Amino acid sequence: MKGRTHLTFSILLGVISLFFIDLGVKEHAIFFLLVVLASFMPDIDHPDSAIGRKIRPISFLVKLLAGHRGVFHSLLIPLTIFLVLFQMGYTIYGIAILIGYLSHLLLDSFNHSGVAWFFPLPARIKGAIKSGGFTDFILFLVFLSLSVILGIFLMLR
Repeated sequence: MKGRTHLTFSILLGVISLFFIDLGVKEHAIFFLLVVLASFMPDIDHPDSAIGRKIRPISFLVKLLAGHRGVFHSLLIPLTIFLVLFQMGYTIYGIAILIGYLSHLLLDSFNHSGVAWFFPLPARIKGAIKSGGFTDFILFLVFLSLSVILGIFLMLR
């Protein structure tokens, strides 16, 4: 999926989660920042991705060491980050990172390359959606529309 699709899907899931999580204004901002940043984190292993282009030398090194769609496209990284934050008493921020990171993995599971959720096990969950294709664009529009609509409802409640 394109970066914009990952972004809007993570925002949608973040908005939905706020119907169940009561946070102050400052916490809302940090929560959403973490959701959005985490939604791009799996692609740190691809220098031509949205995040990879911003930190190309680091992304190139990560790809060289870990490969693309390896450990960074698995449950290992987000669960580790969550457990560390949970142990430090920042559970809500760990949840934000899980939401963003897992939203990326979920969408990539519908992509041709798929995701090895249980890396290093080689089994991948794959789909038929082409990154940057028509379906990707339609999903972007749907996620964007739902995010705006639910965001308005969230603000009005």
